[in-house]
Amino acid sequence: MRWERSTDHLGWGSADDGTVHLGVPVESGRIGGRLRAVLADVIEQYRPDIRFTPQQNLILSGIDPADQDEVRRALGDTRISLTSLAMACVALPTCGLALTDAERALPEVTAALADTLVALGLSETAVTVRFTGCPNGCARPYTAEIGLVGRRVGRYDIHLGGTADGTRLGQPVFEMVPVADIASTLEPLFDVWRQTAAAEGFGEFCHRLGADALVDLASVGEVAS
Repeated sequence: MRWERSTDHLGWGSADDGTVHLGVPVESGRIGGRLRAVLADVIEQYRPDIRFTPQQNLILSGIDPADQDEVRRALGDTRISLTSLAMACVALPTCGLALTDAERALPEVTAALADTLVALGLSETAVTVRFTGCPNGCARPYTAEIGLVGRRVGRYDIHLGGTADGTRLGQPVFEMVPVADIASTLEPLFDVWRQTAAAEGFGEFCHRLGADALVDLASVGEVAS
């Protein structure tokens, strides 16, 4: 079998019956704050069908095209971003097996990664991030382009080289990285990847180079040709 994409149907799309549907990114699958209030209003007023996706996002389907602009204005930007492609397990304090945070640390880490990508001119790129609080891997970090696996409080192993569709195992590349250093550890890799980002995803780039070259890249900022 070959998967061509795994976008989770985020953003707007059309159905054969003439209706439209909207995939709404939901960080860590937690519907709260403004999103909760706006969704409640939209669902009450327009009565869409509701689907929950494997990547913890939400699809509102069966929307009348005449209502699309109103729903768009209510929900705002629903484009695919680093945040919408990130997933974490619940970890501490909910899971008794967790060694450290995952869901609670996700916003800080994805914001730092997004800022790094923007600074390097990669704001339009999408990278899958999976984040767990222990090696059990409940958020599937081992097949992601960037997999963060908790080893002890505040420290994570970084696995790289999986695929956006989760069909290849990544490799363990960095060990016991402090949560505050995750973005800076990956920045030299992003910097070199941007030369080929238009042609290959970050996971493909990491897989092509291999773990040893990625470690060298993070250490000295360049890879020998």
